[in-house]
Amino acid sequence: TTTTTIPATTTTTTIPATTTTTTTTTTIPETTTTSSSLPPPTIVPPSTTTPATTTTPVTTTLGATTTVAPTTVAPTTTTIPCVSIGDDVYSDRNRNGIRDDSERGIPNATVTVTLSDATTITAVSDANGKYAVACLPPGTVSVKVSGVDTLAKPTTPTVLAPFGLQVSRLDADFGFDMSSVLGFDIEAAPSVAFTGGNSGRELQMASWMLSAGGALVLVATRRPKAPKSAKAGS
Repeated sequence: TTTTTIPATTTTTTIPATTTTTTTTTTIPETTTTSSSLPPPTIVPPSTTTPATTTTPVTTTLGATTTVAPTTVAPTTTTIPCVSIGDDVYSDRNRNGIRDDSERGIPNATVTVTLSDATTITAVSDANGKYAVACLPPGTVSVKVSGVDTLAKPTTPTVLAPFGLQVSRLDADFGFDMSSVLGFDIEAAPSVAFTGGNSGRELQMASWMLSAGGALVLVATRRPKAPKSAKAGS
């Protein structure tokens, strides 16, 4: 057996690149067609929708320049209306609910005015029984009198129920029967001449009590007798 070794042979063949450019020219002959019987074509432009626009005209007037002088505004004064209430607190001797000329006023009585918002305003009667609560706002008020002697008996209501006070009211009287108040309604008692002791003073006091409607009680004071001596032998 014979073994023959054939060496490998590599053959490289280089083919140069070949670029082939083919140019084709086509000539279209110009053709003009004229026909007098056909109308010219109608070209319709594309449809375009334009949104509606509202335009507000602006007018500018050019003219002379006007100079406005500064204006001085006077201050405004607002007057708030006010009303008053008042009159008398008095001794109603004849109990008719009206103060007569001869009837005395009751001093130091307290009159309380209550407004609709529960605000209270007080006044004290003077030596003649006069009182007044001034410059209240118009509205609903109630009035009450107090501070009079507990023995006095009212001859008019001591409380005025809520009422509309739109104008001043100067007739809000409060009367009391003071006959039970010792010495209040006593006029100056006449002087009476007596001799001896304090009889004049005692009679003057009796006169005051009678004028006030009180009862006069005369008390006889007797000198107590000396005890009798014990009998002898008893």
